[in-house]
Amino acid sequence: MKDKIRLILLNDWLYGGGAERSMAVLANELAKDTRYEIYLVLLENKISFELNSGIKCISFRNSYKFGVFQKLITILLDVFRLIGLIKNLNIDVVLSFQHRSNIINCLSKLLFKKFKSIISERIYTKDFFEQDFKKIFFNNAIKALYNKADAITCNSADIKEGLAQFYNCDRDKITVIENAYDTKSITRLGKEEIETELLPFFEEKEVIVNVGRLDKQKGHEYLIKAFAMLPNRSNYCLFIIGEGALREYLERLISELGLNDSVFLLGYRKNPYKYLSRANIFAFTSLYEGYPNALAEAMVFDNLKIISFDFKAGSKELIGNDEYGKIVRKCDIVGLSQAILDAKNSKNVKHKTLNSIEDLVYDYKKIIE
Repeated sequence: MKDKIRLILLNDWLYGGGAERSMAVLANELAKDTRYEIYLVLLENKISFELNSGIKCISFRNSYKFGVFQKLITILLDVFRLIGLIKNLNIDVVLSFQHRSNIINCLSKLLFKKFKSIISERIYTKDFFEQDFKKIFFNNAIKALYNKADAITCNSADIKEGLAQFYNCDRDKITVIENAYDTKSITRLGKEEIETELLPFFEEKEVIVNVGRLDKQKGHEYLIKAFAMLPNRSNYCLFIIGEGALREYLERLISELGLNDSVFLLGYRKNPYKYLSRANIFAFTSLYEGYPNALAEAMVFDNLKIISFDFKAGSKELIGNDEYGKIVRKCDIVGLSQAILDAKNSKNVKHKTLNSIEDLVYDYKKIIE
């Protein structure tokens, strides 16, 4: 009998993003348990998270420097690379996050049975793919392959329902494990000082904050247009924290709507929590998510009144039927503007208790073992 459980954690990369952060947290926590030997296997050598020194890292390549078709061809090559690792390292379990890695995991299980295959779906897949070829390929691959895994995890009930309804995944194989948060660290970071030039806004105005990369998925256009509709707009300001490809477009929109003195794109901030801890309203306008980490983290701060679009997946799991904030129909600019007005005059509401890191690790250990 083996003295350790040999585990491969497989991901596309470990650079930014909620899925990557969740895998980094899980890897570091599992590495503390002497019963595990952890191998982090990445399709691309991109890492932005600190990792426990006991984790052995393996990358299949430095980066992909070719198009969609070539990337799909490399999936087959990576299947044989993974099977080779499983055999050579005597691996017991492969746990993968994200679509490409999940498909490689499932194909490996199809060809080589002598390991436990666990895949984790991190986004509401039906709404995710925009390119026709990618949509056709991944939708068909998920339908054909996901049930080959021994177990499936996902981070919201919406994702579980989507996998079962649209991809014919076996419900009995699917376990919901919500993302975990270090609320003590978030609270501590929230106490850091903010820039002197921003203090007057927090002292004199009703401050609305949004956190998310400047991308179509995050719906900033709707938030800016809703802000423009507010009466007595001079009493408010909006800070959008994040960077991305839509910066120039959003800057033009802000200028066209005459909002340069009240809507600010702050760019990427290493510590967004110090702004959340001082703001009044958190407005989240994503069109779809896997699990909305920024929305969940905002709930750590009791000072914030929460507003969110009704998207798949996770908004209603966090907010309920307006129990922990206000849900607005997706893309409804008028409704969003009214929700901001209502929030200004409402009492603070309680926020949902978030999943702890200890809970996350315990739930995964049950499936791995």
